Amino acid sequence: MKKLVLLITISMFFVISIIAETFPLEEVLNPDSIFVSGERIYISEGATIYIYSKDNLNYLGKFGKKGEGPGEINASRRGGFSFNLNVVNGNVFIHNRSKVMFFEKNGKFIREKKLNGGFIRGMIPVGNNFAARSFKIGENRTRTESISIYNNKFVKVKEIAGKGGGEFTRGSFVKIYFDQNIFNMKSRGNVLYLNNSKEFVINKYNENGKKLTPLKIDYKLIKISGSKKAEIKNYYKNESRFSDFWERIKDMFAVADQYPAIKNFFITDNRIYVHTFKRASSGDEFYILDKSGKIIQKKIIPVAISNIIEDYPYFIENGKFYNLVENEDEEEWELIVSTI
Repeated sequence: MKKLVLLITISMFFVISIIAETFPLEEVLNPDSIFVSGERIYISEGATIYIYSKDNLNYLGKFGKKGEGPGEINASRRGGFSFNLNVVNGNVFIHNRSKVMFFEKNGKFIREKKLNGGFIRGMIPVGNNFAARSFKIGENRTRTESISIYNNKFVKVKEIAGKGGGEFTRGSFVKIYFDQNIFNMKSRGNVLYLNNSKEFVINKYNENGKKLTPLKIDYKLIKISGSKKAEIKNYYKNESRFSDFWERIKDMFAVADQYPAIKNFFITDNRIYVHTFKRASSGDEFYILDKSGKIIQKKIIPVAISNIIEDYPYFIENGKFYNLVENEDEEEWELIVSTI
């Protein structure tokens, strides 16, 4: 049964009351991500994807099986979920490590294709093509990262952005926390949006990789205090997900002096919702932009916090904020849906 919750948020200089609907999710035990498209909500947990109706949150079924076979997902829980889910022409599209898979919207398996070219992550549709992030290990174990365009046969046709990363070792993703490995990437229609800088810049490309006019906002970066750095380090040191390799990374672990400008962003209903690292008592700062990058509004949105480095999974679609939250008192997961 859904519940109504009164949330207090701040829009510019005014306090606004928001009525949010809360829906218990009896089927879900420990979700990783949420994706909203059309009339469906997809919630992933390991290799399983649960399907709900967007209108009334009725449970419609589930699909997904862990494994390496056709239609199976090689899901790893350590460090978060290990596949990307999107919707392409009404079908569910999943990129899981070395392959892509297509399912009908009810979860029936259609087909899959193996990918060639090393470490490819986060593939998403862009018009009739796709974009993905890739990693290469070169001489002296140096690492480079890039974003490339792939055609509809999943063959790489153009590299559009990249940077070097230094020596590659297991766990080196935390070499400089909050500074390296910034590749926030989203798409809408035939346009790719990419934030690969600590500044408030979102680069734009068409489906063939041609660079378009970027979106830029003057933004003062937020400093990370010494106490916050210590909290972050202690979390990695003591969190069970990282316990098996903390000894290998502790000597190289470092936290940057500033947060990047952009934490996350979504493209929807002809607007761009940009989540920053600025946090208030009632929630987090969001910039709401039009497609040209003009600021429509700044707003504080109550984002549920999971731990010192992560928010609970959330998604923004058509002016709605969908947030998965663990209700520890009831020992169940809930989906909170509010209007932005």
